[in-house]
Amino acid sequence: MNKHQGAAAAVLSWALVAGAPVHAADAPAAAEAPASDGDIVVTATKRSANVQDVPLSISVVGGAAIAERQLRDGLAVAREVPNLQAESAMGAAMPRYRLRGIGTDDFTPTTASPVGIYEDEVYLSAGSAQSEPLYDLERVEVLRGPQGSLWGKNTTAGAIHFVTTKPSETLKGQFQASYGSDDTRDLEGGVGGPIADGITARIAGVYRHRDGQFHNDYTGRKAGGYDIWDLRGQINWDIAPGASLLVKGHGGRTEQGQPLQHVGLLAGGTDSDGYAERSDPNALSNNGPDRTYAHRAGVDARLKIDLGGPTLTNITGYERSDSLVYSDDDANPVSSYHERYGGKSRTFTNELRIASPDANRFGWIVGAYYLHDRTTSFGQLGLYSPLNFGVNGIAYDVAVKTDNVAGFASVSYKITPRLKLTAGGRYTWERKAFSGVAWDYVTNPANVFDASNPDFTYIDTSKGIYIGSDQTTPLAPTPSHKAWKKPTWDVSADWKATDDILIFGRIARGFRSGNYNTYIAAPENLSVYNPETLTSYEAGIKTNWLDRKLTLNATAFHYDFSNMQVTVLQNVGTVTQNAASARVNGFEIEAAARPVRGLTLNAGYGFQASKYTDFPNASVPFPVNQGAPLDLTGQSLERAPRNTLNLSGRYEVALGSGTLVLSTDWRYSSRYRFHIWSDATNNNPAPFLDNPATLALVRNTFSQSAYWLGDARVA
Repeated sequence: MNKHQGAAAAVLSWALVAGAPVHAADAPAAAEAPASDGDIVVTATKRSANVQDVPLSISVVGGAAIAERQLRDGLAVAREVPNLQAESAMGAAMPRYRLRGIGTDDFTPTTASPVGIYEDEVYLSAGSAQSEPLYDLERVEVLRGPQGSLWGKNTTAGAIHFVTTKPSETLKGQFQASYGSDDTRDLEGGVGGPIADGITARIAGVYRHRDGQFHNDYTGRKAGGYDIWDLRGQINWDIAPGASLLVKGHGGRTEQGQPLQHVGLLAGGTDSDGYAERSDPNALSNNGPDRTYAHRAGVDARLKIDLGGPTLTNITGYERSDSLVYSDDDANPVSSYHERYGGKSRTFTNELRIASPDANRFGWIVGAYYLHDRTTSFGQLGLYSPLNFGVNGIAYDVAVKTDNVAGFASVSYKITPRLKLTAGGRYTWERKAFSGVAWDYVTNPANVFDASNPDFTYIDTSKGIYIGSDQTTPLAPTPSHKAWKKPTWDVSADWKATDDILIFGRIARGFRSGNYNTYIAAPENLSVYNPETLTSYEAGIKTNWLDRKLTLNATAFHYDFSNMQVTVLQNVGTVTQNAASARVNGFEIEAAARPVRGLTLNAGYGFQASKYTDFPNASVPFPVNQGAPLDLTGQSLERAPRNTLNLSGRYEVALGSGTLVLSTDWRYSSRYRFHIWSDATNNNPAPFLDNPATLALVRNTFSQSAYWLGDARVA
């Protein structure tokens, strides 16, 4: 083992902590019930329709449930929906979603998730834009499976659509405040109504604060807290009969602690500094900064015009967001292996579409889409120099510019009043351009993030410099731009067997374009990976029973992946590469019952069995296979539990002029692992890992055991 490999082995546990930190903000809840009459209106097909009549696997979380259950962000929504997982290793700066086991572990600002995130049909490109707190919403729609015809951008896994409360014709408002342990304070509200003839408006906002439940022994202060605020304003103008313009503006900031707890893989549970964490689960000792920051602001305009039958809709959006993350990677008070990284994103989108009247036997939608995005990604990694590990640092400052142009269409035809066929398609052209610099710098002991004293430049695209970690071997220049084009499509058939039973089948293909690796912890990390393609086959049934007192829906699916994009933890940092192929099989069952007046019961179960069917040359960190690629064919997908279960109950009792509410929510998840290689047994591990006890420790450390989370409320 040379000195560089030894250093890499020593920081394996620190890299683990950076990739899978322990967080304490999560709490469970259960699936949203349909309204009392069984009718939930969604816009998943770009038309307003009863969710029970839409031939897609959709879960809906209503605004009332979001407020009552205090679902504070998009991560909390994941606990409501079968086969949806969400987490963040960077606080508010980069939430990461997985639907049916499909997602990403890449946390750089330039990454594009296969789960498309939208607010009022506007695509939110950057992770820091997706961290907006939940407040004053009508509902959240979760669409499973590829949505490559009508939703388009990177939706191989599905889409999550946040629908805000719109201005109303009458004065309406709501406000709530709460106070809890750790000085937790929540204030939120919204009010709207008419302000002039033909003009309505609504304004809403939220403020949240928490000191944090952890205690940092090094600083003597609490850790893990947050300060959040966000404001939103909307104005709707009825320009003329059949024509309206809705304009929305929003902005906010999140500052959140990112405390990391030590994980020791050496003898006695220590790290290479001899440090062992205390037994107190709320104690940690970080000597570096632990804050994350995310700023969001945007404006969008929605123009609708009745063309005398067809409807023209144009949605224009501009979103900007910034993020900054501090990470104490070693998670101990001894060393200074710290990181600072973040980025800025500026995104313009426009969608123009024309749709036939909803009631037509032959329905159609045609449209065009454009996106322009420029996202920067920067970082300083103190003491992480590839050549002088533990002495120098490495820094990078890069940018990726994206242009996306697409045309799309969808048609449907009712063969009979109860049998309908639907087909849609989209042709996408996407181009990405890369530029930037990465350099080695002399670390300032007083501030490891001071990268102003450069020692060696590895990469400078403007000067054509591409040199390897040894500072002598030239690297092949990375293409300054790449373009991809791809058709995506879906076909479905649905049969209304009775007024309360819908049976459907759907085949769809989704596409996520290629991209650049921009987490440059070593110059070799800079590379381009190719697009991934997912073909989905699913069949489902949606039913209402007992005069709509019972709703029962079920969907089964089979996924075939080619060139799946997989992010793998390295000795330092991460790299995304293409696995040759993968598959996922599974199903969801969701039920809601209202057996007696005032009582609502909900249940949701998700099952998924995933496997990389061909992944022979996966990159893994040095100690796992002594630096050599590892065949991970046959391994299951990471962060993809086989079983998830949501249960909830709510009972209302009239009490004088008010209502007494008793409710409880529960979430179960079976075991899942954080990295693909953690369960692999076909590797040749470094000597310090090569014994059964240590291998078992690694397996357990790099995974989440099965768990239940629950709560109960009296209100």
